[in-house]
Amino acid sequence: METILIIEDNSEMQQLLIKVLSSHYHIVSAYSGTEGLLLFKQTSVDLVLLDRMLPGKSGDEVLVELRQHTKIPIIILTALDTHADVAKLLLAGANDYMIKPFEIEELQARISVQLRWS
Repeated sequence: METILIIEDNSEMQQLLIKVLSSHYHIVSAYSGTEGLLLFKQTSVDLVLLDRMLPGKSGDEVLVELRQHTKIPIIILTALDTHADVAKLLLAGANDYMIKPFEIEELQARISVQLRWS
């Protein structure tokens, strides 16, 4: 079973993601960027769902650090939707992004696509 690391500080969003995804994936979750990086180092992960606005290290900082160590798929979850923000994230190494609020079915499809190619 593939493992997804969810780094999301909103507990309602995190619980929803865990509930929906745990039937198909092993889920590891963190509430801050710092905690997420620590869990990443301790756990074998196949994909990361990464919020941008996090306590501790921001999602942007976490993305840069993760890309120094891994090529696994990273999907950004963000409320920011300007073209400049999206371009910045993709150029920094994100594989995909979802703008909040999003449809859970679309997120599931994007996860499947990323894991298919990894």
